[in-house]
This record gives sequence, C-alpha cells and structure tokens, in this order.
Amino acid sequence: MAEIKTHVMQVSTAYINVSTFGFIFTARKFLEAARIVVAHESQQEDSKWHPVGKYLACHSIELSFKAFLTLKGTKRTDAENFRHRIVELLAETRKQNLEEFVKLTDQEIGEIEKASKYYEKHIFRYPNVPEMATAYPDDPDVAPLLSAAEKLVDGLYDPCKAA
Repeated sequence: MAEIKTHVMQVSTAYINVSTFGFIFTARKFLEAARIVVAHESQQEDSKWHPVGKYLACHSIELSFKAFLTLKGTKRTDAENFRHRIVELLAETRKQNLEEFVKLTDQEIGEIEKASKYYEKHIFRYPNVPEMATAYPDDPDVAPLLSAAEKLVDGLYDPCKAA
C-alpha cells in the first residue's frame, strides 16, 4: 500500500483596499474603452463634435482622482461626494500631492478644466441645444484628456493595487 503524505501549507491573510483598487481598476477599463472610441471617432467625418471618447476619458480621470484620494486615506463616501466635479477633484488631489505619483502638464490640466463644464453637466452624454447652437465653443481637445487619463492610470495602478 502506498504511503499517504500530508502537506501543510500556511496561508496568511491578504488585504486589499477594495475602494482604492476598485476605483483604479474601473478607471483603467474606461481608459481602454476611451482609446478604442477615440481611435474610431478620429476616422469619422460626419461631424466636428465627438463626445463619447471625451466622456470616457473624463470618467477615467474622475475615477483615478477618487482612487488617489482613497489611497491617501479619504473615505470612499467622501470621495464619492465630489460626484462628477473633476475640477474640484483635481484641486483636492493636487493639495494631497498627486505629483508624488503623476505629473500632469499644464495643457492636460487646462483641458480637464475645459472638459469639466461638459462632463459635470452631462453634456457629453446628453447634448445641449444652446451648446449645439454655438458649436460647442469650449469643446476640449481629446488628446490631452486621453494623455492625462493614461498618466493617472499608469501612475496610480500599482500603488492602488498594493494599498
């Protein structure tokens, strides 16, 4: 008869900050979607205004900012209370030294500020007649938004995962 061997493995408890990692994980998914949509929109000739890629990039930025705040100890509910106000999130993350992980350019910051009007008021999602009539005068450039989203996800993913 064969001898039965017993193997004992000791497992320690693993902890992960679900709020922090959940925010950055989802930010990365929105970034992936934004890349695909922006590539597609850039090939379209049907109109000047393509809001979907900008919306997706802004949502990735929003979630990345919230990931950073929770990484720094902000409660999830307090981070969520910023809602979609990405300019306020930007200001708060800068106060808490976002630059420790991510350095955004002045152009990226400027486009986030321009995009905030459209993002916070849901104009990217629900086109607004007065804005349409004036041809979206404050329409942000999608390239710096995408660049900012990429920097945020790339710079924050591992620290958030390790939190």
